[in-house]
Amino acid sequence: FRFAVKIPREITHTERLRGIDGLFDAFLNEIRSLKDKLGPLLCQLPPSLEFDATMADEAFAAMRCNHAGMIVVEPRHNSWASEPAESLLQRHAIERVLADPAPVWPETSFDKPPKYVRLHGSPKIYYSSYSKAGIERFGKRRADDSWCIFDNTASGAAIENALTMRDQLI
Repeated sequence: FRFAVKIPREITHTERLRGIDGLFDAFLNEIRSLKDKLGPLLCQLPPSLEFDATMADEAFAAMRCNHAGMIVVEPRHNSWASEPAESLLQRHAIERVLADPAPVWPETSFDKPPKYVRLHGSPKIYYSSYSKAGIERFGKRRADDSWCIFDNTASGAAIENALTMRDQLI
């Protein structure tokens, strides 16, 4: 059992990835006790945060300076759906999140299986349950060593959906 940990809102939303060196180091100190139980770090960005190459380069360099493990990013502004953004992510070994609904990167934009799938519920975000066929579709899209997080928790659908996916993969 391992934990995927979401990078704090103070870093992603309040500071908007600017000048985060000290904050990111403090965050790593807080989760250091997880040791080998630490999985990927999720960097979910606010919908209003546009892609800025200089800002993103500095932020991801600061993250990579002290963390060699998996980092995934879930931007929610369309400006991240660009070749410069994807090149920058590749340069820093930051994985794109396949999210549903997909505010930035549609499922068809992944030419290789994603390492991190985050299912928020569709059509009603955070509430809607996925059908068995939908769960199977996402289950087949993910890489063998990927993570799949169900975030449709508001109506309690996440646990049932996760168990359905697990049973389909066995």
